[in-house]
Amino acid sequence: MSSEHDFDFLHGAWLRHERRLRWTPGGSSEWQEFDGTSIVRPVWDGQGNIEDDRSAGPDGPMHTVRMHLFDPRTRQWSLRWADRATGTLGAPAMGEFQDGRGQFFGFGEFQGRRAMLRLTWTSVGCTEAGLEQAISADGGRTWTVVSVTRLTRASPAETDPVSAAWPTATKTLEGGSDPIRGFDFLHGEWSVHNRRLRRPLSGSAEWYAFEGSAVERAFWDGQGNLEEYEGHSPAGRIRGLALRLYDPVARQWSIHWANSATGEWERPMVGQFRDGRGEFYNLDRYDGREVMTRFIWTSAGEHSARWEQAFSDDGGRSWETNWTMDFHRGPTPAPSPAPSDPRCSAVVELRRYTLHPGQRETMIALFEREFIESQEADGMTVIAQFRDIDRPNTFTWMRGFPDLAARQASLGAFYGGPVWAANRDAANGTIVSSDNVYLLRPARPGSGIPIGERGSAPGAADASGGILMAVIYTLAAPAAEGFTEVFERMVAPELTAAGATPIAMLETEPGANSFPRLPVREGEHSFVWFARLADAAAYDRWKARIAGSKRWSEVIRPLLEKYLQGPAEIWPVEILRLEPTARSRPIK
Repeated sequence: MSSEHDFDFLHGAWLRHERRLRWTPGGSSEWQEFDGTSIVRPVWDGQGNIEDDRSAGPDGPMHTVRMHLFDPRTRQWSLRWADRATGTLGAPAMGEFQDGRGQFFGFGEFQGRRAMLRLTWTSVGCTEAGLEQAISADGGRTWTVVSVTRLTRASPAETDPVSAAWPTATKTLEGGSDPIRGFDFLHGEWSVHNRRLRRPLSGSAEWYAFEGSAVERAFWDGQGNLEEYEGHSPAGRIRGLALRLYDPVARQWSIHWANSATGEWERPMVGQFRDGRGEFYNLDRYDGREVMTRFIWTSAGEHSARWEQAFSDDGGRSWETNWTMDFHRGPTPAPSPAPSDPRCSAVVELRRYTLHPGQRETMIALFEREFIESQEADGMTVIAQFRDIDRPNTFTWMRGFPDLAARQASLGAFYGGPVWAANRDAANGTIVSSDNVYLLRPARPGSGIPIGERGSAPGAADASGGILMAVIYTLAAPAAEGFTEVFERMVAPELTAAGATPIAMLETEPGANSFPRLPVREGEHSFVWFARLADAAAYDRWKARIAGSKRWSEVIRPLLEKYLQGPAEIWPVEILRLEPTARSRPIK
């Protein structure tokens, strides 16, 4: 019976001598002979291996890689190979070893025609091995041998023949960029911090984290590479391979993934790099159905990189990120805090950006495309984002954290990571000022912002409808010194009677700014309450009722003035009418 150590005899360095049958245009055949080298390296402790072949063929240099993977379920091997000239991974040949001889069957192309294929591997002692390739045009009844390769054990110094050198690659994309160099940033050893969405495409916001490591080795002078990945997830050990191949004709990369649990290659992701960002797409099967899948690769210098996976079940109109890997060179970084429960954010930032005229829609589009899932993957909750109805050059948004220490870790991870590095110039180019930030906490247990699940279709209308009203009081003393109780007992009932029921109450977070790199308003005591209104007309009705209320003018307003900072004529109250953007979480 075949085992995961069947190919152990092949590990190491070899000299190759190959005889290959070639048909001439006149219909006759001739045998061609040429020499080359092979380097075979095990993966998965011998459950697989990669064979890097280089030969000085009769028509020029020939560079191929062969991947041999063992499936522990079927106890069979799959053999696949790729040619540097095309950068594509061929169809598998499947089979097993018996009595030291391995036979593998599949379909391939020979002389421009599809044919049944048979590969036979044999080992002769410790110093010789052989590979025979045959084809059949009649379903396997008869076979024609078309290639015979003899391998002789060699030292590594003997396996780099100059005669098999590949022609110098040329730059092929507009603007002088070189797509062949797209994955150069990834070569080497990495520690990997993983975050995975527990139930993709279910509306869930529950993430979990685990650590891993990766080693990425190039071949074909960087035109291909193999990544060996190992992760230690709550579900168990993950051992994977990512084979990346560059197609010089299509000028695209393909990414092939295999897991040691199955020994099978999944469908390849195909795409390219532009301006330092790689995007790769294909269909994949998840939870019994076909979904579109997207990979995004970005790099933030030689010591940091990020990979993201997202699914779309609406044809690519919207995407949900469900797995991120943050790559770091050196020791494994301290893990970021787990993403906070969006209903329980103990620390909230209310951020109000003043933008250059006409730039709000640009900022919203960038924010909803790049900054929602990426921030949440680093442990924070993007609560909601809005257009300020009365201030056309203002973009307002909120994010939450479990505590101040988690805020420090999450912001450090995000603003030191590749997503922000890749997009900060575009974001900052829209902003005049970003320092109008309130650092807040719930004024009472249970008075935090009640939110629902985020919309997932950028550009769509807000499904929740209505507007959110935020009213900011600037107080002379902390709200906890009597104001919160007065507001709940005296003020809130009047607001409700007028048509605006407070649904959340926040006050200034008394702790120090745990991430000084981002300024917040300090030396102030703020109290912010929120209410949902059906539309602008509902707001006008509420405002008119407050203005016409005798109790408000004679009792409530004088009461508020006792707590507000500054003289009554200044009236330190600011009202924000906020329209949720398409991907904002609804405030319930």
